[in-house]
Amino acid sequence: MFCAIGSSPLISGNKFIENNGADHGGAIALEDSDTKPVIVNNLFKGNYVAGTGGGAINALDATPWIVNNTFVENRATNTNAYDGNGGAIIVRRTANPFMVNNIFYKNKARDWNDPFVGCWK
Repeated sequence: MFCAIGSSPLISGNKFIENNGADHGGAIALEDSDTKPVIVNNLFKGNYVAGTGGGAINALDATPWIVNNTFVENRATNTNAYDGNGGAIIVRRTANPFMVNNIFYKNKARDWNDPFVGCWK
């Protein structure tokens, strides 16, 4: 799922299972400072990204609300420098997420210590 250019969808009650992303986010890619989705009560399981990162969600300059979700066995494994980060979620550049009451279990990032959420500019 790709959200950009000011989109603000409610993404609720879904199961994102074994999705693959080539570069940004295995299940959801968020781009643009006006993008403000509400992501609530979802299951993200076994999603994978080979690029920048965010096995389940890649937030680039976006302002998502990420609430009451479960992230299980998501992976970001690119071996290039500065890539493969955030096993479950990566927060990039000016992204400003609100995250509360999420469960993270057995997510995996390349080889850094950010298997859950990776943050960088």
